[in-house]
Amino acid sequence: MSDTDSVTRRIPDLAAMVAAYNAMNRYGQANGMDLHVPAPGQAEYRMIVREEHLSSPNTCHGGVLAGLMDAALGAAALSQAFTTLEFVSTVEFKMNYLHAVHLHDVLVAKGLVDHTGKKLVVSSCVIYRVAQGKEDVAVARGLGTFNRYPADKRDFAKLVMS
Repeated sequence: MSDTDSVTRRIPDLAAMVAAYNAMNRYGQANGMDLHVPAPGQAEYRMIVREEHLSSPNTCHGGVLAGLMDAALGAAALSQAFTTLEFVSTVEFKMNYLHAVHLHDVLVAKGLVDHTGKKLVVSSCVIYRVAQGKEDVAVARGLGTFNRYPADKRDFAKLVMS
């Protein structure tokens, strides 16, 4: 058996890793964020704007969108890192707010890895407001940079790689 074969056998199923991540992600749970990973390097979060997300009557606080943005950017990078037995941490991200978001809006944040280097991952994201079942309006766009590091540096690895 080659080294490649032994590494491949140790890499857990992506769906199992995402399920374990969702189970421990208290921030996502507290904010009603639902993560879906269609493929490594892609992530989609859905959430509904609730009253506790408002900063003024009927208007969502920008920090809620920033949290959703960081989560989607990071989940895209993390899903890619899972394939090489690595994790990621946010180095920086920037975003542009394009439109206001209101109470009960359904938001979809779509993250995508744009570049993977030896130490860093760069991903981009667009947050859409959903209306009548379709992604209606892009309300924010962002770009993030993430540090790659070996999975065995975190307790999370023990949950999904044993």
